[in-house]
Amino acid sequence: METKRDNHFLFVGRLSVEKGIEVLIDAFRDTSFELKIAGDGPLKQLVIDAAVDNKNICYLGSLKNEEVKLELQKAQAFIFPSIWYEGMPMTIIEAFSCSTPVIASNLGAMSSIISNNFNGFHFEERSPQKLKEAVKLFDNLMPEVKKHIQDNAYQTYKEKYSVSSQLSYFNTIYMPIINKRSDRND
Repeated sequence: METKRDNHFLFVGRLSVEKGIEVLIDAFRDTSFELKIAGDGPLKQLVIDAAVDNKNICYLGSLKNEEVKLELQKAQAFIFPSIWYEGMPMTIIEAFSCSTPVIASNLGAMSSIISNNFNGFHFEERSPQKLKEAVKLFDNLMPEVKKHIQDNAYQTYKEKYSVSSQLSYFNTIYMPIINKRSDRND
């Protein structure tokens, strides 16, 4: 059974400067867009204060894996505002596995994992205004366009990051080496 999407955006992760928490809060401050934030870290009090001062921001605290998955399934999009170069952000992959598009900084791995206007949107890193514009753009999409982007997010997961796609990828790398090595031992 598919979970009904709510009309909010979601951040899950470490509440720290490098993850772009200040950019995130500044972008959602004084807007009507709803934001849920889950996680823990050195900027936890900043998030709590923002939730108290802005009725559209909700702090969920730390969540278990099953709770994160449910929140990803309910959000209309996942926000990834990191201000530093990330390697392979697992929360983006988790979002895609839940058919949840990602709005992320156009920086590092996020630039290549997310295809702008396909499985999510990019915005200029460190810019609350550009994040706000990307959120508004996504929010204003027609429902059928949002559904198409959700489908693309899941398709990206299936083709590039699912267990079966990874197994196939690693088999193409390691099997020739293993076979070559066994030929030498015969």
